[in-house]
Amino acid sequence: MYTELLVDERAKRLFKKEIELNIIDRYTLYAIAKKELAAKYPVIKILSLKYIDYVCIIGNTAWIMEGKKKLNFEAIGQVNVLSHLFSKDYPQFYVRKAIVCEEKDPLIEDYCKEFDIEIFLF
Repeated sequence: MYTELLVDERAKRLFKKEIELNIIDRYTLYAIAKKELAAKYPVIKILSLKYIDYVCIIGNTAWIMEGKKKLNFEAIGQVNVLSHLFSKDYPQFYVRKAIVCEEKDPLIEDYCKEFDIEIFLF
């Protein structure tokens, strides 16, 4: 388990909860990657990594989720590119896309429906 790579007790508890829920956030992943990969790869390689806000694995489906305050074009681009990259790295998963946001935009929401991007409000 990677909890020993996390220094903060709160971070360790959060990481354990995320594992129970089959998700991991990019900040926890970054903390793990930074410590584990630093010895193996040059810093420039680590800095070029792309991070997904959330990945939720349910059975053979991987939800790639981008979090934004307001639904926008940037979120669509990120979730599209990151889900594509994820599917290349993990072809065993059926990939679904989602954007988690506080505010919707009707025009962008229409696009998301047409291109199978779920929108979750919080």
